[in-house]
Amino acid sequence: MAVEVVGKLARVTAVIVAQALTTQKLVSDQVKAVHDVTSSMIEGTSVLLRDQAAQVEEQATSPGVDLPSLQRAWDHVFSALDQIDTYKLRALEAMNVTVNQLTDQVARSRSHVERLHDAESRQGQLPSSGSALQLP
Repeated sequence: MAVEVVGKLARVTAVIVAQALTTQKLVSDQVKAVHDVTSSMIEGTSVLLRDQAAQVEEQATSPGVDLPSLQRAWDHVFSALDQIDTYKLRALEAMNVTVNQLTDQVARSRSHVERLHDAESRQGQLPSSGSALQLP
């Protein structure tokens, strides 16, 4: 009977030790997995840090705007200024033509007004208040 009790205790002890070893193996595997994930995250973060540092350096050392785009923008501004200058010259020419034409018309109308004034003076029909029609 003692042998049976010892054998039974040995089997129970063996089962308990086997369960403990299995549990210990699971815990050890989980700890290893946590270590692997942590190591992977640290390495991945360092790669991102390296890449982003390179991007920041590149952005910091490059001009803030695209130089060819800036050059084209200035070309457009100068073109617009040239167009404004051309418009002003044409507008001045057109205004000069208009002023000359109006001056000619005023001269023509002045001779007509003088002729009418002379005709009325000869007929004595001018008002005495001296409010005769006058052109500039």
